[in-house]
Amino acid sequence: MTRPFFRWTNLFVIFRHEVRDQIRDRRTLFMIFVMPILLYPILGIGSYQFATALEQKPLVVVVVGAEYLPQAPPLLNPSGDGFNPALFDLPLEAERLVVRTEPASSSWGNPRGSEQAIRDGRAQAVIVIHRDLPDQLLGEQEIDIPIRYNSVDEPSKNTQLRISDVLSRWRQSIVAGRLRRDRKTQSYT
Repeated sequence: MTRPFFRWTNLFVIFRHEVRDQIRDRRTLFMIFVMPILLYPILGIGSYQFATALEQKPLVVVVVGAEYLPQAPPLLNPSGDGFNPALFDLPLEAERLVVRTEPASSSWGNPRGSEQAIRDGRAQAVIVIHRDLPDQLLGEQEIDIPIRYNSVDEPSKNTQLRISDVLSRWRQSIVAGRLRRDRKTQSYT
């Protein structure tokens, strides 16, 4: 009768030998027990500080053709260097978006020029107000305001999302003004 090749006693001897070798090696013990205790808090604190630093940086939005915006309801604040704080949940959120206005005839109106400026970091997003916006508002047509941004840049994507929310609230205030003007209820829409 032949003896089997695999035995539990042989496995136990090999296991005990390997564990003893690992316990004798100080570098292995350091990597298993001490390194995680040091490394995880350092990585956590570093990523938290990076996220807060990224969150605090003001985001630049260039509004091209701001001269075509209607006076009421206002999209921009009275000084023209930010969005109307009434369009945000918290007024502090409005301060994070810094607006720079440019005339429609500037190089910012050119799609290639504005996309290159966004890639260069001179702005996180560009809003283009078309010349026919007042006619769209008078004709009660759908308002189309394109937002140019860099889809691979996280601050630029975040800026685009915030601007979309602001423009959505601005459109809602326009509709609410039209309903008041025509003496209709909110349920009419």
